[in-house]
Amino acid sequence: MAELLNRSVQTLQETLRSKSPHRGSQAANIAEDLYTFTIERITDTELAYCSSVLFNTESGILKFMRDAAGMEEFAGCKEKLLDLLDAYVKMLGEKVIRYAPDIKDACFTLFARDKSSQVKKSTFPPLISVLELCVGTPTAKILDVAKMAEKYFQACLQPTKHTSTVRGCIFHILGTLCEVYPEQMVPYSDRLVDIYVKALKAETNSKKPEMPVIGGALRGLASYLTNFSHSAAEGSAYAQDIFKYMYKVIDPQISHTRYEVPRAGLLLLAKHAAQFKEYLARNHEQLYEYLVTWCSHNNRETKEVAIRAFDAFLQQVSVHITENAVKDRQTNADIFKAFIVRFRKIMDNQTSGHKELSMAIQGYGYFAAPCKLFMKPEDIQFMFGELVQRSEQLFFSTNETSDGRLFQLPTFLLALASIVKEIDELSESSLACLEKLAILLFECYPFIPPVNRQATYSSLLRLVLGVSNDVAVLKAFLSRVVYQGVIRTCSHPVVIGVGDGTAAVAVEDVSQEKTASYKDYIDLWSYLMDPSEIKGLSLQQYNLEQLRFIHQLIYDEFIRSVLRIVNKLDFVLVSATTPLEDAKPPEAKPSPDVKPPDDGAPTSDPVAGVQPSVPRDLQVFINLVDLCRDLFTKVHQESFRSWVYTFGHEVIVYSSKHPVISGFYKLLSTCLVICKKLEFFKGIHDVSAMETDDSDRHVCFILVKKFLKEVLVRMKQYKGELLASCLQLLLSLPIELVTEEIGDLVPAVQVTLKLGLSYLPLANAGLDALEAWTSQLPPGHLQPHLQQILPNMDAYLRTQGTSMADENGRTVVQTPSGRGARMTVKLLAKWKEGMEGVESPQGKLLQRIVQFLGLLGGQANTCLVKSESAAAYAARAVAWDSKKKLEFALPFQDMKPSIYLDPFLPRVCELAVSSSDRQSKVVACELLHAMVLFMIGRSAQPLQAQKNPMTKLYKKVFPYLLQLACDVERVAEQLFRPFVFQIIHWFTKNTQYESPDTIVLLESILDGIVSPTDTALRDFCALCIKEFLHWSIKQTTTTQQESSRINTKSLLKRLYSLSSHPSASKRLGAALAFNSIYTVFREEDSLVDTFVMEMLVMSVNSLKLAHKDDRSLGTQEQTSLVLEHLARIMKVKASLLIKPPSKSRRVPKGLKTAEMQNLVNWLLLQCGSPETECRDQCIKLFTQLTSVLPKTPNVRTWIRRTIESEGGSFFIARFEKGGHGMNVIQKQPILTGVSFTLVDCVGWMEGLAAALDCYNWVFREQFIIPSEVFQLHYLSSAHNESKKAF
Repeated sequence: MAELLNRSVQTLQETLRSKSPHRGSQAANIAEDLYTFTIERITDTELAYCSSVLFNTESGILKFMRDAAGMEEFAGCKEKLLDLLDAYVKMLGEKVIRYAPDIKDACFTLFARDKSSQVKKSTFPPLISVLELCVGTPTAKILDVAKMAEKYFQACLQPTKHTSTVRGCIFHILGTLCEVYPEQMVPYSDRLVDIYVKALKAETNSKKPEMPVIGGALRGLASYLTNFSHSAAEGSAYAQDIFKYMYKVIDPQISHTRYEVPRAGLLLLAKHAAQFKEYLARNHEQLYEYLVTWCSHNNRETKEVAIRAFDAFLQQVSVHITENAVKDRQTNADIFKAFIVRFRKIMDNQTSGHKELSMAIQGYGYFAAPCKLFMKPEDIQFMFGELVQRSEQLFFSTNETSDGRLFQLPTFLLALASIVKEIDELSESSLACLEKLAILLFECYPFIPPVNRQATYSSLLRLVLGVSNDVAVLKAFLSRVVYQGVIRTCSHPVVIGVGDGTAAVAVEDVSQEKTASYKDYIDLWSYLMDPSEIKGLSLQQYNLEQLRFIHQLIYDEFIRSVLRIVNKLDFVLVSATTPLEDAKPPEAKPSPDVKPPDDGAPTSDPVAGVQPSVPRDLQVFINLVDLCRDLFTKVHQESFRSWVYTFGHEVIVYSSKHPVISGFYKLLSTCLVICKKLEFFKGIHDVSAMETDDSDRHVCFILVKKFLKEVLVRMKQYKGELLASCLQLLLSLPIELVTEEIGDLVPAVQVTLKLGLSYLPLANAGLDALEAWTSQLPPGHLQPHLQQILPNMDAYLRTQGTSMADENGRTVVQTPSGRGARMTVKLLAKWKEGMEGVESPQGKLLQRIVQFLGLLGGQANTCLVKSESAAAYAARAVAWDSKKKLEFALPFQDMKPSIYLDPFLPRVCELAVSSSDRQSKVVACELLHAMVLFMIGRSAQPLQAQKNPMTKLYKKVFPYLLQLACDVERVAEQLFRPFVFQIIHWFTKNTQYESPDTIVLLESILDGIVSPTDTALRDFCALCIKEFLHWSIKQTTTTQQESSRINTKSLLKRLYSLSSHPSASKRLGAALAFNSIYTVFREEDSLVDTFVMEMLVMSVNSLKLAHKDDRSLGTQEQTSLVLEHLARIMKVKASLLIKPPSKSRRVPKGLKTAEMQNLVNWLLLQCGSPETECRDQCIKLFTQLTSVLPKTPNVRTWIRRTIESEGGSFFIARFEKGGHGMNVIQKQPILTGVSFTLVDCVGWMEGLAAALDCYNWVFREQFIIPSEVFQLHYLSSAHNESKKAF
C-alpha cells in the first residue's frame, strides 16, 4: 500500500514535466487510482502515513494542484484530486487541521488562477469542510479568514465573471463564513443579505432561472441567518422576501431534475422557522401539504431535511398561536382546530402508514399547549388518553416489534411528554403507562436506527421533564424506570474482549437479528446522566438548573439501581458437576459462595472446578460491572462525590462475602479511579482538617485501607482474571493510600510486571501507576523500593520485539542485547529515532519504559543491574556444570563440526520464561524442548563414563520446565505440559533409592508446589506429584512395592517436612500434594497400611500450625480436606487397619504403637486443642473412626465403655489439657491472683474455649451426663479456688 501510494504520487508529479500529448488523461487516471487507494482501501492504521504522503509540501497532491493551476489539459485530474481531497478531509476529521493552511492555499490558488469552472466549483467543498473543522483552533488565525472573505465577497460582486455554478458556490461559502466566523463578516453582513435577496428575486422571476444560483443563495442564507437574524418579529425588511422565495422553491408541483434547490429551501426552513413563524401560521394550509409531500419523497437526503423542516414548522406554528392567543383568539383557534382535525384524520385512518402516523402523533404533542388555551382541561386528558390507548394497541398488543413501530416509539414519547407537561396532576394509571413505554424504549433501544438515536435521547429526557412538576412523583417514576432500564441494559450477552478494546458483538447492523450488548446503551445513559451532553437535544426552553437537577436525580437513581440489582443477584458458586437446576447454597463454610468439588484435581485456586449456580445472574453482573466502568469514568464525575462512601462500602461488603467474584474488585477500582480524579482524599492526613470535616472521607479512607490489606493477602491464591482484577484495584489507588501502603504494594507491582510480559494491558497499567507514584509521592518514598521493582523491567528491555521492519524490509530499530542500563549515547539516539516509527503496542510500552527510566535518573537506573544479592550474582556467574556435556555434531554435508549447547542453555531458559516478544519466546521454547530431549537422550546412553551426568543441569532446567508448563502463553503450555509428564514417567523408573536425577525432579516439583505467589504453578505441581506417585507405583510390581517403596518414601518424608514447616506456603503445598495423591494412595493396600496413620497425625499437627494463618491463604481449608480424605480411606480400609500392626506400618510421632485404639485415644486428646479448626476436625475424626473399632458400633458405645472403665476424670484430663498435656485449666482454674502476660491470658482463654466446646459436644449429643464427669470432689476443689480468689 505504501509503495503504491508513493509511486502514484511520484508519477503524478512527473506528468507535469512530461511532453506526452496524453499527459492530462494519464494524470486523471493516476488521480482515480489515488482515490481508490486512499478512500476505498485505506485502513485506520495507514491514515497518518497516507496523510504525510498526500500533503507533502514538496511532492504531494497540493503542490501538484498549485503547479498545474491554469493548465487546461489537467482539468480532469484536478477535479478528481479535489473530490479526493473533500472525501479525505471528511474521513480524517480533526486530524486534518495541521494541513488546513496548505489545503486552503491550494483551493484558493485554483479558484483564482484556473479557467475551468468545474475545477473552481470543486474547490469549495473541501475548503468549507476545513473552515468548519478549524473553528476555535489556533489554526484559524493562520487561515487569514478576513482576507479570504474579502476575496470571495469581491468575486460575489462580479456575477458576470463566473458561471452560475461557481456563483452558487460563492454564495454558499460566504454564508458558511457568516456562520462559523461571524466576527470577520460583520463589515459585509448588510450588503450580503441584500445580494442574496436580489439574486433570488432575479432568478425566481426569470424565464430561465439559474438553479445553482438559487440553491447557493438559499444555502448561504441558511448559514447567514444563524448569527445575523432577520426575523419578522424584529421588523426586518428582508424577512418577507426571504420567506416568499423559500415558499416558492419548496412547491412540490415544480418539476426538478435535481433536488438541490428544494433541499436548500427546506434546510432554511428547518434551521430558521422561528424567524418566520408569523408567515408560517398565515400560510399553514399550503405549507402543510408541501411538507407532507416532501416527507414522503423518494430522495433520501431530501426526505431527511423535509422531516426536520416539518418538525420545525409544527413547533413554530404552535408557539405562534400560543403567544398570540389573546391578541387574535379566533384566528389562532381556527388554525389550532385545522391542525387537530388533520391529525385526528390520519390517526383514525386505518390505512395510514407509519410515517404519516408518526407525524400526526408528533403534531399532537406540539399542539398540547394551544389545546390548554383553546379547549377545556378534559380535552387535554382526552388527547393523553387517546395517545395512551393507541400506544398500548401498537406496542403491547403483540410480542413482535417491527422496525416501523420502533421508529414511532420516540415520537410517541415526545408527544406524551408535551401533553404531560400541560396536565396539572397525573393519575397512577397514566404514570404506569408512561413507565411501561419508557421501559419498552430501553428494551428496544439497541434496534432503533442510529439516525433516530438523537430523537430517542430527547424524547426520554423530555418525558422525565414532563413528569417533574411533582418531585415525589418524579422520584417514584425514575426509581422504577431507571431500575428496569439498568436491568435491560445488562441482560444482553456478555461482550467478549471488552478489556482490550475489541468486542465480539456488532453494534452497527440495524435489524432485529443483531446481537445487542450493554455498549449500545452507553450513549443513552450518558445523555440522561451528564449535563454536558444536552447541547444537541434542543432543550433550550428548559431552565438549566432544572436540567441539572434532573440529571443528578437520574445519576443517583442509577447508582441505587446498581446496588439493588447486586443485592438481588445470586453469587453462589457450586461444583461444576452439580446440575444447575438442583444447585443449592452450601452450608456455612469459610467461603460461603464456594463449595469445592469432592473429586478432581486438587487446587489452591478458589474458583477451580466451580460454576455459578445461576449463570444468568453472573452474566448480568459482568455486564453491570462493565457498564459502570465505562459510564462512571465518562459522565459527570463530580456527581459521584456524594456516593463514594456508600458505593465503596457496599462493594467492599459484597466482596467480603464473595471474595472470588472479580467484578467487585473492578467496581471498587472504578470507584477509586474517580476518587483519584476528584482528589477525594486530598488532605486526609491533615489533623486540623479532620476535626472540621463532617463528611465520610475519613471513614471511607480507613475502610478502603483495611480492605486493601485483605486483598493483598487474598491475591496470593488467585490467578488469571481474578488476579488481574485485584492487581488493577491495587494499581488504581489514590496517592494518599499509596503513601501509607507503598511497601505492601511492591509485591503487587512485581507480579503485575511479570504477568505483563504476556498481557500488555496489565503492564501498561503497572507503568501508569509507577509514573503517577513517581510524580506525586513525596521525595524518598518510592526510591527505597526501586531495587525490587526495576529488575522486573529488564525482561522488557531485553526483548527484540520492537524490531519492526518498514515497508522496504529495513530494520527500524533493534534493542540492545545486554542489560538495559548500559546504552551508549549513539545507541540511545538510534533508539529514539526508531521508536518514533513504532506503532505496535509492545513498541509503545518499551518506549514508555525507557522514558520512565530516564525520568528516574541515572542513579535509580543502576537498580536494573545492582538489585541482586551477592549470592545471586555468584550463581549467575558460575556455570551450571563444571564440564561441558552437551556436545552436538552439526550435520553439514561436507563436515560435522561439534559445538557445546551448555553455554546457550541459561539464556534459552531465560528467554523462554521471561521474553515479552512472543516470537522470541515461542522459538526459545521450541529450542529448549529440543535441548532437554537431547540431554535426556545423552544421559540414557550406557556408554557414559559418569553416572547421572546431567544431574546438575537438570537441577537448573526442571524449574524452568515447570514454569513453562503453566505459562499464560498457550504455545508454551501446550508444548511443556505433556513434556513434563513424559519426563516424570521416564525418571520414575529408577531402581535406586534417592536416585539423583529422580530426586532433582521431585525436589523441583516440591519447590514449585510451595510457591507463595504463583497459584498456577502450585496447581500444576500438585498434578505432577500425583503423576509421580502413580507412575512410581505403575512401574513396580506388587511384591516390589511391598518390600521397597523407594519413591513413595522419598516423596512422603519430604511432604512430612513441609507439613510441619513454619511457613504457611510450604504447609499449603504439602496439603495440596496430599490432596492430589490420595486417589492413587487409597488404591494400594500396602501404602495405606504403612503410611495412613502417620499421614493423619502429621496432618493434624499441620492444622494446629495453621491456626494463626490468614484464612484466605487456604492452609486451614486444604489441610482439613486432607483429613477428610484420610478419614474416608481409613473407614473403607478399616478391616486392614484394625489388624495387628504389620512390621512395615510406621508408628506416628506421639503414639506408642500404630494401632487404631491408640490413634482414637490420641484424637480424643487433640479434641481439647485450643486451635479451633484443629479441634473441630479432631472431633469429626474421633466420631468417624471410633465406629470402625472392633465391637464399637458407634461413638456412644466407646464413650460409655470408657466411662465405666476409666471414670469421668479420663475425659476431664483430655478436654482440659489443651491437647498438649499442659493442664492449663486444671492448673489454673481462674485468672485472678496470678501475674499473666497478654499471651498467657489469650492462651488461657483459648484453653477454656476448647474445654467448653468439648463439654458442649459430649453433653449435646448425650454421650455423657454432666454428673458423670463433674464429681463432687472436683466441684469442691474448684469452689475452694474461687473462694481464695475473692
